[in-house]
Amino acid sequence: MKKIDRVFLFLIIVASFSIGFFTGQSLTPFNRALRKAQELTRKGVPEKEKAVEILTKQKELLDASFKYAQLEKERQIIALSLANVLIKYEMWNEALKYLEIAREILPQDYAINYNFALVYYNLRKTLTNQAQQKEYEEKAISYLKIALDRAPESLEANYLFGAMLYERGNIDEALQKFITILQQNPNEIRTLFAVARIYYDKREYEKAKKIYLRLQNILPKNSKEMEKVIQNLEILSKLGV
Repeated sequence: MKKIDRVFLFLIIVASFSIGFFTGQSLTPFNRALRKAQELTRKGVPEKEKAVEILTKQKELLDASFKYAQLEKERQIIALSLANVLIKYEMWNEALKYLEIAREILPQDYAINYNFALVYYNLRKTLTNQAQQKEYEEKAISYLKIALDRAPESLEANYLFGAMLYERGNIDEALQKFITILQQNPNEIRTLFAVARIYYDKREYEKAKKIYLRLQNILPKNSKEMEKVIQNLEILSKLGV
């Protein structure tokens, strides 16, 4: 089962429990919507447009869950699950709507704030207005700081922060952030590539080479990542390293 299907199925299970427990009815419009959602889930969600259609059809299900859910945590899970589905399909603006619902319930939650940062980071790339790009960048960083305050050792949040620092030109700060990740996760592939790239940019070619040789011992031989490692080692070789 694809990740999109698993997440959506989890959403349906949560919503089903909410509606069934709090209404105690088996033939309500909400339960009919639930059965339809279950059928759609079994068929899978291969297209972004299909995902939008399904989520739109299940708005009644979401509203019903919110109406009958007496626990705020339950409402947060439903909204955050929907946001995760939308993020998976890169529907950034739509995801923001559900993240706002989740944040109203639990504003300091790690997952909510990390997802906000991720969404604004990616939305920034779609913009051409520099002022708005800067605004979204600052929002992403602000949410990341909250997420890291809640989970200082989060790999994903630290990596995203490092990537944003690198893109801002703060390569030394980015390097320190990535090195911190490697202290906890020494074989984290994305971070090793990031560190090697920074060493290359700083013209510290020997250090970059050591990282690529390390990746060469970790990666599967026929992977795309290994091809990238070999290409970069060839570049370094031409530089006399």
